[in-house]
Amino acid sequence: MPVFLTAPKDLQRTPTYDELLRLLRQERHQREEVVADRDLFRDTRHWKKNWKELYKRADKLYVLAREDGTLGLGIYKQWKFLSEREVTSEVFFEGTKTAEGYEDFGLKRMEVAKGEEDPARFALVHLRSEASRESAKLPLKTGYPQSLPP
Repeated sequence: MPVFLTAPKDLQRTPTYDELLRLLRQERHQREEVVADRDLFRDTRHWKKNWKELYKRADKLYVLAREDGTLGLGIYKQWKFLSEREVTSEVFFEGTKTAEGYEDFGLKRMEVAKGEEDPARFALVHLRSEASRESAKLPLKTGYPQSLPP
């Protein structure tokens, strides 16, 4: 079964994404299929029609989050769908060491005023363990990145 790498569109053509994809293919999953989301979908309409069918085969989900910990609605849906199927996930942050991922995390919907939702910044990564928050330089109480309020 394949493992999937997913990231916000603005990170899919970055050196960080390329390095994480290389790490997954050459070091962590040499004998497995590693699927990069940037190569799967032509546009949002194609994603909406096909993502569940593709992702239901996933053995693991790797998530590359923005440096501030934000992710879009699509990634939130993928993570929630796979979490409900008990598929493990690991999150990495743009701007940190690529090899340092965190498995003990969740995604929380951002609370914003009705009508001000932004599908590109829909959820925040929440690191659950204190050790994970410390190594990611996140506040101990919230688990959110320093630049965002709890």
